[in-house]
Amino acid sequence: VKLSGNNGGSDTAQVKMSQGRWSELDFNMVTSITLRKQKNAICNKTNLGLQRSNLIDRKKCAQNYNTHIKKCMSGDEKAKIHGKRLNVGELAKDGYNYDSSTDENNVIRNTINLQWESHGENNKGLENMCIIPMCDTSGSMEVDDGLPLNNAIGLTIRISEICHPAFRHRALTFDRIPKWVQFNENEDFVDKAKKLKKSAWGCNTDFFLACDKMIQ
Repeated sequence: VKLSGNNGGSDTAQVKMSQGRWSELDFNMVTSITLRKQKNAICNKTNLGLQRSNLIDRKKCAQNYNTHIKKCMSGDEKAKIHGKRLNVGELAKDGYNYDSSTDENNVIRNTINLQWESHGENNKGLENMCIIPMCDTSGSMEVDDGLPLNNAIGLTIRISEICHPAFRHRALTFDRIPKWVQFNENEDFVDKAKKLKKSAWGCNTDFFLACDKMIQ
């Protein structure tokens, strides 16, 4: 009871949500994990893209968040979306499962992309290294609720974005005849996650042919 009483006076997002004060949320202070789990609720949307609540407070919260995302996308340094505490697998899953038909104004899409960008600050040590990712998207990778698959997709995209320029924006498929998956520099993270999820795969791969692709 004492802990609950102390928390009631704090400025955490969960307290404001539970007290019906959604419109008071400071999105610069909402943590990575909370934002990922609650982004639909913050936008006052169900998972199907329908309006969740008719309460004025919830509608105002959604409007505030839409404004905040616009500021982030415009490069306003005072507006932040946090993503450092997430992992690449969680973000990859969000990316390839994204449904544009339920996302008015691309608010959810931009949230995923901004969290991916924020998370990239964790991987500065890999920049410009000669690492070529080969991504296994076979059915066997979908065990444990897709944990191996999601992490493979996320790590592959991250490496492809920051590796040595000679191999940047591409990855090799895990297949009997490996092929390059070429990412367009204009594609955002959601686009890349969807593309890689659909990439060719086989029950095995020819590593010598993969090396030939690298040499070429």
